[in-house]
Amino acid sequence: MMQATTMFWHHSLFRCAASGPVLETLFGLHFPEAETVLDATWGKGVFWRGWNAPPVVGTDLDPAKARDAIADATRLPFADDSFDVAVLDPPFRAASSNWALNEDYGTIETMKGVYRLYEQGIKECARVARLGMVVKCQDLVSSGVLRHLRWRVILWGNEACGSFPEDIAVFASGARIMCDNWATQQHLRRSESFFVLWKFGEGEKWIYSSSRFGTTETGGRTPPSSHE
Repeated sequence: MMQATTMFWHHSLFRCAASGPVLETLFGLHFPEAETVLDATWGKGVFWRGWNAPPVVGTDLDPAKARDAIADATRLPFADDSFDVAVLDPPFRAASSNWALNEDYGTIETMKGVYRLYEQGIKECARVARLGMVVKCQDLVSSGVLRHLRWRVILWGNEACGSFPEDIAVFASGARIMCDNWATQQHLRRSESFFVLWKFGEGEKWIYSSSRFGTTETGGRTPPSSHE
C-alpha cells in the first residue's frame, strides 16, 4: 500500500513584518540557481532584511543611498544579462507635504513621474537580467482617484518581456497607513503590496540596449508601443 506524503505548499498571501520572507520564497521557488542580483532602487536596503539573500548589487540615484553604485534605474549602466535576477522597488506614489514617508521613499513630484520610473525601470531590469525580475508595487488612492498601479506594472512588464508574469505574491504587512488627511472616505484603504515576477526563457524576452541618448530595441523584433 502506497504511503501518503505530506507536502508543504507556498501560498501567495504573506502576512509578515518585512518583505524578506516574500523574496526568499519567490527566489527559492523560481530562481534557486541565482548567484547575482541587482537591486536597482536600493534605498535603505530594507527590502532584503530577514533572509540570507544571494550577493546583491545595490544601486540608487541618490548618492546617499547608493550602496554599491550611483545609477538611474531608467538608464542602468550595465550590459545586457549582467545579473541573474533584477529587482525593482520604486516609490509607489508621488511626494506629499503631509506624507511622513517622503524621506524613506523619495520625492517624485507627480504620479506621471512615478509611472515613468516604473515603466522605464522595468524595461531596464528586463534588459540586464538573465533569469528574470521581480517588481514590487502597490495600488493607492491619490487625489481621490484609485490608481491601479499593479495592472500598469503587469502591462509594462508584458511590453518589456513579451510575456505576462510567471507569479504574483501579495504582501500584507499590517503597517498603519501614514496619510490621514481624508475628509470623507471614498475608497477602501490599501496597505498590501504586490511582488510581480517574470521568468525569462531562452529567446523569450524583448532585449533592450540602453545608452546616454535613450533606449533602443536590439533583439530582432519590434517591441510593442508604450501606453503610459
